[in-house]
Amino acid sequence: MLVNMIDLLKHAQKNGYAVLAASMQSEGNMKVAIQAAEENYSPIILNHRYDRFEEDFYRYGQIARQLAERTWVPVAINQDHGSTVEQNMWAIRAGYTGIMVDRQTYPLEENIKLVREMTGLAHIVGVSVESELGVVGLGDAKDIEEGKTKPEDALRFVKETGIDCLAVCIGTTNSFDVPKDQLNVKLDLDLLQRIMDVVDIPLVLHGGSGVPDEMMSKACKMGICKVNVGSDFRLNARNTLQKHMTVSDQLDYWRWMDAGYKERMAEKMNVFGSVNQAMSFIEEYIRK
Repeated sequence: MLVNMIDLLKHAQKNGYAVLAASMQSEGNMKVAIQAAEENYSPIILNHRYDRFEEDFYRYGQIARQLAERTWVPVAINQDHGSTVEQNMWAIRAGYTGIMVDRQTYPLEENIKLVREMTGLAHIVGVSVESELGVVGLGDAKDIEEGKTKPEDALRFVKETGIDCLAVCIGTTNSFDVPKDQLNVKLDLDLLQRIMDVVDIPLVLHGGSGVPDEMMSKACKMGICKVNVGSDFRLNARNTLQKHMTVSDQLDYWRWMDAGYKERMAEKMNVFGSVNQAMSFIEEYIRK
């Protein structure tokens, strides 16, 4: 069931959970993610980055749409970190139901202007828009602290850009392929509350790998409606492969990789509180 991303996030916001936005690397990843969603009766978002697919970006968007249309669970397809107008337009042409307008390299004034212009274009064709304020660090404590979202900037950014959901920086990291027990991630839940006090649209968390489950669960219940996760899945797939695959199993490489992906996705859905939320969403969606 292909749906607009903001419809999923509004349901999550209303019901106190977050939707897993799983970073996709291949068609196989997409199929496994949807299987995990079906088995856990959970909505899901398939995240694609243009720079990981490039010339195949349009084709993978079309594949994702076909897979979403063939399943009963609610699936949104989102472009993650679209850094140029061209990248965002390719996503819209490919049929993504959500785009991320990422203009973080520009000063705040220019960032607001560019995001507002792209948001207007996306909304004309019914595509939801996410943008980010602040900078997700790479593991350094000072870097993470300096990159946190300022509530007063968030209020202005949301009001002046017209975006549908805001990715906030409250302590997560994009340290790829580092064992989660070595990241020592601590979410600034007080900051999250201060942002929620001034912003009423759904909030998003990037860098969802490595956050202790109890802390992440609390953030989702407080108001985080979408969590981006990527490296956690790759690490678990690699560990599953090393644990189970023997020399005689080499032809089953992808079976073990998929098992690792799906196992961790199910765990994340439980932590985020999205298990068994699919039917509730569908019932409300049909009534509209």
